Amino acid sequence: MPALREESKFRITGYKGKFQATLDAKNRLTLPAALRRTHAPTKSKSKRAKDRFVLTIGFDGGLALHPVSEWMKIEEKLSEGSYTDPDFRYFRRILYESAAEVVLDSQGRIPISKTHQEIAKIKRDVLVIGQGKFIEIWNPDLYGYYISRFKKSWEEAGRRFDLGL
Repeated sequence: MPALREESKFRITGYKGKFQATLDAKNRLTLPAALRRTHAPTKSKSKRAKDRFVLTIGFDGGLALHPVSEWMKIEEKLSEGSYTDPDFRYFRRILYESAAEVVLDSQGRIPISKTHQEIAKIKRDVLVIGQGKFIEIWNPDLYGYYISRFKKSWEEAGRRFDLGL
């Protein structure tokens, strides 16, 4: 039994799971409790820094919600890109124009702007999906469509990645 007690000291990190949620009348999304508990502590001295996120356009049709600490790493990589590359400039412009800082309120809610709702075709119901370092927010119908149109099985898609699974 001592080994189990030793293992219990380690906290599993990263956002995981798929959750159904609904925007409220003020277009706020309550993050599922499991994802709020997962949110990693920050090194910032501001006690509210851990409640700050950046909401952006995501890949494949959803939105991406990045903790500020992860967003800062993305910005660092973007600053290293070649501004002479037209694809890079386009990607950067679209990403930055969609980016908005949002703050988790005391009830665990974040605002989802009309612009972000339009980007992801979100009406009221949403799927909230943990993606390790960030969270995806999807229209449930579009997510189902995306999954159904993927041509490979989960196993086939994952074979080229050596993850030790």
